[in-house]
Amino acid sequence: MTYSNIYNESTVIATPPHIMRKCIVYEENRMDLFKNYPACSRHCAIKSRTVGTVLHVDQTCVHCEHHKQWASQPYVKNIPAGNLQLAAAVLSSGSSFLQVAKFMQAFNIQGICHTTYLKHQRTFLFPTINWQWKQHQNTVIAEALKGRNVVLGGDMRADLPGHSAKYGTYSLMDLRANKIMEIQLIQSNEVGNSQRMEKEGLEKSLRELEQRGVTVRKIVTDRHPGVMKFLRESGPSILHRYDAWHMAKG
Repeated sequence: MTYSNIYNESTVIATPPHIMRKCIVYEENRMDLFKNYPACSRHCAIKSRTVGTVLHVDQTCVHCEHHKQWASQPYVKNIPAGNLQLAAAVLSSGSSFLQVAKFMQAFNIQGICHTTYLKHQRTFLFPTINWQWKQHQNTVIAEALKGRNVVLGGDMRADLPGHSAKYGTYSLMDLRANKIMEIQLIQSNEVGNSQRMEKEGLEKSLRELEQRGVTVRKIVTDRHPGVMKFLRESGPSILHRYDAWHMAKG
């Protein structure tokens, strides 16, 4: 018998692992609970090991030879829930894994390695985020297709300011619903330089919405020259307005 089939996906967990409260427990204090075997209350042999954040304990009674296995946390599809949730917490909070790892090392808390973190990102976290985003986007677009005029606000955020930016994320928000409708990730070497990323992001976003049947009546942006030119050359079908906040900022 292994720990993974003790806590596999068929195990019924009353409370989802991500909702359960977690406490910092010192190993020596926890091992005091396993000195005596529950069935006969006699002294027993103990073996323990860790897999990332989870502690496994083997109890063997030297008198009746009964054996018991225990894990400090539930499993989610053969993966310790704490390992998966630690990776999710680092990613969703925008933290640096290396900084979190240094903190846990200074506190002497068991954690996961960088390789495991990247594996969980690739296998579970990114696909989940992408699925959730698609569900959100489908809902927003479905609302927009109910016959009302669509008014969008568009802007780009880059990884670095000025001309040194390499990556940019262009977002279009439905200003009536106050929800993001489309996102495009642009890399500067796709378009020649960082100054062209914003126009490329807008163009790709509008093309994607057009393919899904969304008719844009008005769009609000900053006064980026490439964006202004693109919308001016796109014809009168889209009314272009400037964002007052950007204009006030200069």
